[in-house]
Amino acid sequence: MHSKSDILTVGGLERWTQAIRLSADHVWNVPMPGMMTEDLQRRDAHSGGQRAEAGPDGNMLRIDLRSEADDYFDSPTIHGCFDVLRQCEAGLEIAVRWPQLPSLAGLLAERMGEEADGGYPVVVHPRGGLDAMASLTDTHGLEWRCSLGRVALCPDVHIKLSGLYDSCASGHDLNRVHLRARPYLRTVMRAFGAERTIVALPRPEEAGWSEEESRMWVEDVLSALDLVALDGEFEPLSLEEAADLMFTKNAAAIYGSGSLHDARRTAAMA
Repeated sequence: MHSKSDILTVGGLERWTQAIRLSADHVWNVPMPGMMTEDLQRRDAHSGGQRAEAGPDGNMLRIDLRSEADDYFDSPTIHGCFDVLRQCEAGLEIAVRWPQLPSLAGLLAERMGEEADGGYPVVVHPRGGLDAMASLTDTHGLEWRCSLGRVALCPDVHIKLSGLYDSCASGHDLNRVHLRARPYLRTVMRAFGAERTIVALPRPEEAGWSEEESRMWVEDVLSALDLVALDGEFEPLSLEEAADLMFTKNAAAIYGSGSLHDARRTAAMA
């Protein structure tokens, strides 16, 4: 197994920062069919079953719901819309704020369950809403961990991480959040494992990140990854193999020209 000094050298940081940028074409090139609302169902009823338009390779749809209320996914109507989207010949990325995670966890538990169905993957992309970044041992932190664990119980759900510094100013606030980010990252990695975690940079239209912040993000991820690997959480994968999955291979498998669904189907037929 690699040591911490191997992966966190200047060369290591440069390598994985470059890797995360190269995978951006996969991660960012995802169409948005519209909001997950009754409007989607109405359009479906008038389109002869053409429910939503997938990308050029038919792999992924992206829904951004971060402007909705924290309990948005509690509605039975939204549960019905989710079922409609799952019937599309494509995977689904759902962008949410972290405070929406408990509500989303309930929807995923009810509509997907804890058994893999071999269908198209769902990628949860939580971003924003962690301004205070509370300790993981206080009430908010415990709720966050519980919700994250419920989402991770669904084996067809992956998680995409693209930064935890969203609402922070530079200077003291950024440094404080920087110090607290790593325990959050370790919690995500332990819940989802290397095979279901995707590490990315913010989408171009949301970025506004400096080179320092991008580098800080990669360093935080690598540091968290190293500690989780030392605990044996990724075995039998090596540290290098786990990093390669999170930074490049998972994104390519799900967002690239060969979908995870097709790969599973091919493996099942072999």
